[in-house]
Amino acid sequence: MRASRVRHRYVIEAEVDGRPYRLVFDVSASETVYPVTCFPL
Repeated sequence: MRASRVRHRYVIEAEVDGRPYRLVFDVSASETVYPVTCFPL
């Protein structure tokens, strides 16, 4: 069975309070953002 919506996965890196983090998230066809994971580097 195939998924009915198209998803795009993105990775961003940013600093929060001087510590680097990596955030992985999906964006659905309806432009809803779904976080997958976030972790310190």
